[in-house]
Amino acid sequence: MVLSSLDSSYKDHVITQHYVYKLNHLFNLKRLQLNTNTTFSNNFGESITIKQLLTDFRATTLTTKESLHFNNLEKKYIRLLDLEESIAGKTHETVKKVHSEMNIIIDLILENIDALANIKFKDNAQLQLPRMNQKLLSIDKVLLKVEITFLIFIGIIVQLIIFYPRKSKY
Repeated sequence: MVLSSLDSSYKDHVITQHYVYKLNHLFNLKRLQLNTNTTFSNNFGESITIKQLLTDFRATTLTTKESLHFNNLEKKYIRLLDLEESIAGKTHETVKKVHSEMNIIIDLILENIDALANIKFKDNAQLQLPRMNQKLLSIDKVLLKVEITFLIFIGIIVQLIIFYPRKSKY
């Protein structure tokens, strides 16, 4: 039971690291698209991917600090989506202002992602210990099996001595 708990915690950690990496990549692509195109197009497939990653990330076990940064990230992302939708039909000057605000929001989102990555990095050092503990627990399991086998063997010998006494030559 302890081994499965450690294993599940480690898998959860690896999965969330992957989500952090993918989110960072997608938001950097958004920033690149925003800064290189004068006409920003909302990439629907990219938004679905980000939403799915955020949903999957939310489904993992989050610490208090992770929840704080993740909630901020979600709020900023919702604001970014609102700004993306508001661009349609705007004048060039208004679009420039919206682009500027979008850049600021993307920077804030990336700061939250960076904070999540730092938390995961620090957690990784702490997860090294449970993996070592997992090895120790598996060794303990083997030793326990050896001890039980030894006790059964001793019990059989004691029973043989009690129930089948040696016949004396006298």
